[in-house]
Amino acid sequence: MGSYNPLVFVLGLVAAAGVSGVAYLLALARGGDERALGRLYGPLFLTIGLFSLGAVAQLYWTNWAGRPIPHYTELFGVATGLFAFMMILAGLTTVGNSIIIHFSEALGVGPQARG
Repeated sequence: MGSYNPLVFVLGLVAAAGVSGVAYLLALARGGDERALGRLYGPLFLTIGLFSLGAVAQLYWTNWAGRPIPHYTELFGVATGLFAFMMILAGLTTVGNSIIIHFSEALGVGPQARG
């Protein structure tokens, strides 16, 4: 058995998501432009989510926990899968909001266009 542990990779992704999420919310709370922040952080969230999907595949493919305790593989696999799903949705939502704001301003119907 090798020394590579996919769970360490997952924990690194969770830490990166936490730091980037806090930075995004802090910039948004300080009055940053939502469209610009969406273009900056949306792809980052999406990338973290896609790498997390790869980690889910690694956890299941390598049967990470091994034969005596296979339920740990299932537990961490499901938890990582849910994390990946949330990060992909966060990325798509953030980028999607940026696109919606752009088109609503172009059409003159958004809140920024009114005022």
